[in-house]
Amino acid sequence: MLSHLNNLNNEQKEAALSRGLVCCIAGAGTGKTTTLVSAILDREKQDRCNPDNILVVTFTRKASKEMKDRLLALGGPSSIPRYIGSFHSISLSLMMRFPGLTNGIDKVDVIDEREREKLIKEAIIANVLPDLTLDNKQIKTLTAAFGDCVSEFKSRLITPEDIMNNPALIESVVQSKEYEEEIEEAVFECLQKHYSTYLSICHHDMKVMDFDDLIMLPVLAMRGNPALHRSVSGLFRYVLADEYQDSNFAQKAWLEMMASSSGELFVVGDDGQSIYGWRGAKVEFIRSIYDDPRSSKILLVDNHRCSKNIADLGNDVISLDTSTIPKKLRACGKTRDEPTLVRIDEYSSEKEECKHIAKKISDLINSGVPPENIAVLSRTNRYVTMIDKALVNHGVASCADTVGFYDLKEIRYLIAYLRMVVNPDEGRINLVAPDIFGTPLVATGIGKRTIENLENISMGTRSDDMPMVGMVAIMRDMILSDPESKESIKLKLFVDTIDECVDKTRAIIASSGTVKDIIEFIARRSGLLDSLQTKQLALFEDIQKIKDQMARAGSREEMAELIAEKTRKEDACDEVSNRIQNINEFICSDTNEYETIQDLLNAVTIDRPDVVNDNNENVGVRVMTMHGAKGLEWEYVFIVGGSDKMMGSAELRDGDVCMNSKQEEACRVAYVAVTRAKRVLNISYSAFVYGKEQTGLSLFFRLGRNLDIRKHDNFGMKAHFQTKANNGEFDEFDQTPRFNQKAVRRYFNG
Repeated sequence: MLSHLNNLNNEQKEAALSRGLVCCIAGAGTGKTTTLVSAILDREKQDRCNPDNILVVTFTRKASKEMKDRLLALGGPSSIPRYIGSFHSISLSLMMRFPGLTNGIDKVDVIDEREREKLIKEAIIANVLPDLTLDNKQIKTLTAAFGDCVSEFKSRLITPEDIMNNPALIESVVQSKEYEEEIEEAVFECLQKHYSTYLSICHHDMKVMDFDDLIMLPVLAMRGNPALHRSVSGLFRYVLADEYQDSNFAQKAWLEMMASSSGELFVVGDDGQSIYGWRGAKVEFIRSIYDDPRSSKILLVDNHRCSKNIADLGNDVISLDTSTIPKKLRACGKTRDEPTLVRIDEYSSEKEECKHIAKKISDLINSGVPPENIAVLSRTNRYVTMIDKALVNHGVASCADTVGFYDLKEIRYLIAYLRMVVNPDEGRINLVAPDIFGTPLVATGIGKRTIENLENISMGTRSDDMPMVGMVAIMRDMILSDPESKESIKLKLFVDTIDECVDKTRAIIASSGTVKDIIEFIARRSGLLDSLQTKQLALFEDIQKIKDQMARAGSREEMAELIAEKTRKEDACDEVSNRIQNINEFICSDTNEYETIQDLLNAVTIDRPDVVNDNNENVGVRVMTMHGAKGLEWEYVFIVGGSDKMMGSAELRDGDVCMNSKQEEACRVAYVAVTRAKRVLNISYSAFVYGKEQTGLSLFFRLGRNLDIRKHDNFGMKAHFQTKANNGEFDEFDQTPRFNQKAVRRYFNG
């Protein structure tokens, strides 16, 4: 037997050996990645297919990295396909190879979500505000709603011409979002008047693409140019797609076009884990391939992750969604005989819940369980923040998935400077201005009012015939018109720095220097590193002075004040040191694998890590949303906020067999959360959350078997909350009342 088929069960082997249209439904923990890697290797070895002629699509950078690592281990470096990665990163690579895929746009420059939001707010929303009566919160909501609807248009491949021919398309998209009435009317008007304007500003004026363009534009280009379509799809003998249940319409069309020449399409996924409907994913796509009479159908159900009790609960949860393809997980891994029942805990309030769960986790760690083997999962980011704080209060190291590495101020500053160096005089620069002028990290001397004025002038230069002029070019004009003014002097210092960085970048490239060399120079010349190191040195000196004062302190009160001040300075020093470390990490990351700065900038926009510690597994207890946990696993999992209302099952009753699409997806989210646990699963919920009464444990969990249910009333607190709720004394931000702390400590310790 071929080595890449060793250790596969019969179903996995059948999937790896199948050809043509293949649909592999892989239940949670059933070896989906192993099967996909084996399928790739089988095509390379058995069919003697060149890896460069295999297309492998995943949804995350982490998933593609894991696949590459496994291919490297089993088949060596030569077995790794050239085109393996996320939809967007592969599409970007193909655009660079086939310029026609940009559908007429001059170059490939991808904006991130913040830049897109700024563009929408200033170029679109600002034009309709005079006709609307909206407060700041509603304006923010309208900006996000316009962006969401534009993404929905693009995921459905809807163009301005389509809307012109069928205006009802706007209504169908807007109504599907369920906005409040005033926002719905405003976003409808914005889309009707300005969808084409948004595309024109992106593609014509700023010469940029947003994230959704990376799929939509190639599909439209190939539809309109059959020869281009044949050239691109002709590259690939085999097309394989991971997590196919998360595909939207545009991604499905893109994949089918890539596989059209060969007719070889292998999709793997699980309709029971389709949880991204809110961003356009259609679970029907994987089900339609499974139902296609031409497809080879394989079910993977041998679960190598969970204990039997956890796998059984997973089966009980997903059985409530009667629309899923029938399958039952069979626990067959090392933990299958783990006797621990699934523990269910009820608490009075979310604060008591988080405090108690943090205590349990602290006890686990003290008993010898490594923190990285533990995770806490929630449906909402608010719970993530609360549990993270509770863990900190118990001295537990944790990593809450709330801040992305490329969203850190110092990294955004450096990326913005790099963008200015690449395109110093174009309108695209306006989108990164806040990351340079709106941060306190480096003092430029250029005020907010000046920047707003420059942006307004820049926006006024756009026309149908000419793209807008960027703010740096306008700075040059202002300097020439009045070189002696204070404003011009400040602007000249900044423009001279940009010009020096541009010249130095060209010199580095001419002397065969690397992208890393360019970043190192700009981090220093922009003033970023110097500014932070100066602050760090000043804080070191302040701390030393405080230590000297502490040695001479004459009273307890004075000593207490000095200790508090020393702590504040040390915290500030740690923050600055972390920023410097993050900059060095960015410089020393895999920057040299990119040929140009533009390649690097596109990559950090498309394949950015989800969190700061994305590449480091040993960062402590993971605290994250259930959506963020998909594809991951831990020995110990705590699900918090497991009530009906929090889990999206409040309107269901025991015995309900008919759910709407949102309830079905909520059920699948619960299934994903349960099946992250290998050995021990603890589900908790609260009688009151944010001061509002809940309806008990979620239906998704309470119908399960082998549950160890415990209720913690915490000395009548539930009755206390009930009284307050009945009297209407709670609001969303009410705080848990004080109560007998000694009694609680006895309770926790008892």
